Amino acid sequence: MNSKLIGNPAHVRKLTAGALRLQSSKIANRSLCTLLTTTDASAVPESVVINEDSSGSFAKIHSLPSIVYRDFPFPGNVGIVPTQPRDAVDVTSDSLSSQSTNRQSQLAVYVENLKRELQGFELEVHACPTLLRSEFSSLFPNKGFANGPLSVVTFSRKTKNDMKFWSLEVENERTAVFRDLISAAVQSVNFLNEHGYWADFIDPYSGKPYYSPATSDTLTESDERMCHFNFVIKDMVCYKVILHRDFGFNVIVGVLFTNAPSQSEPLQLIAGH
Repeated sequence: MNSKLIGNPAHVRKLTAGALRLQSSKIANRSLCTLLTTTDASAVPESVVINEDSSGSFAKIHSLPSIVYRDFPFPGNVGIVPTQPRDAVDVTSDSLSSQSTNRQSQLAVYVENLKRELQGFELEVHACPTLLRSEFSSLFPNKGFANGPLSVVTFSRKTKNDMKFWSLEVENERTAVFRDLISAAVQSVNFLNEHGYWADFIDPYSGKPYYSPATSDTLTESDERMCHFNFVIKDMVCYKVILHRDFGFNVIVGVLFTNAPSQSEPLQLIAGH
């Protein structure tokens, strides 16, 4: 630099400022080039390019187009949350399994209630032969006993009193046993219904079907037809009384009819309570 230029301080300051701006511009451009060549394009942020005009000053600033991130392709760097594949759920299988479990639970409740109600009763299951069905068809005229199985279940409760005599004590015991008999028979009918069988029993008070429509026919415990089920009917001249082979006259008997086969599991469970 010659002495003439040095002698003019204002000119020196102008040259120095211009040189500094030029040097800064070069450094900025080199830094930007290094950034673009060394940085993964998927993670480059928005950048700017600084151009220098002919006077050496920073005259224009241009923004680079926004870089699209691979994981955030939408405007505003919004991405999609990846989802993990899930195993297919067999809804039908789960539903059937749940229904089966519920049914088993219901049957277990019926069994427990049935066992509780049958305590104190002796039960016997009889397969009703075809020749005998006509003798009971008048009790249930709408059931068509001529076709399919027909079984009879007898409920026997040993009593404290001799039932061939009458007294207030005998009458009170009979009423109490009738109440227990109805409860046991109702639970038995419900249990058989749950297994898909029809069932009904004879109301001990009236001798008529408990659920089915009443007819003119009745079946009392002293009816001669009870002899088909291992009972003996004794004629006491003025009246008849039932005789049990083990309990003698100290007995009250109930009867249930069902279309369940005598060897079916529900009836065997009832008989073996």
